Amino acid sequence: MENDKKCERHFHFSDKVTYIEHQEITVQSGANFYNGPAVEPQNASQQEIDIEAALEALYEEFFETDGRTEPLFSDQTQWYAVYRVLSEYCNYPTKMSDFVKLIKEKKLDIKKPLCVYSSIRKANTDLSALAVKVGQWWLHKDKGEKYMKQYLVAQFLLKNLGYEE
Repeated sequence: MENDKKCERHFHFSDKVTYIEHQEITVQSGANFYNGPAVEPQNASQQEIDIEAALEALYEEFFETDGRTEPLFSDQTQWYAVYRVLSEYCNYPTKMSDFVKLIKEKKLDIKKPLCVYSSIRKANTDLSALAVKVGQWWLHKDKGEKYMKQYLVAQFLLKNLGYEE
C-alpha cells in the first residue's frame, strides 16, 4: 500500500491509458500530463511548520565547490527556487508579489538573503529555461552556475518537505 501513495506523477504519453491512485486517466496522443506531487495531504498548520523548518535548514546548509565550503542559500535570486517549490507544491501564491508579501507576513526571511520581489522577478526573466515544472529543472542544471544554484535549492526544499526521496 505504501507504494500506492508514492507514484510517479510526471508523464509523457502517446495513446495510453494509465492508472494513478486507482483513477483512470485517458490522454490523447502527444499530450503531456502532470498531476502534482504524490503525497499525503497535511493539515495547514503542520505544513507551515514543515515549511518553516525546511527554510531554516536551507539557511544552514552548505556545499563544497572547488575545495571551498559555501552556503547553499546565498543569493536573493535563489528565492525564485523557493517561490516555485512553494507555489507548485505547497499552495503558496503563484503571483510573485503576493508570494513575497506572504513570506514577509510569516517572517520566513529573517536572515539574509532576504526575499525581495525584484530579485525573484530578475531570476524569472534571466533564467527563462526554468519556466518548466520544478520536477524538470534537472534538465537545465548544467546550463551554468545560476541554474545549478536554483536547482540545488529546489532539490533541498523538495527533499526536506518530503516530496523527493
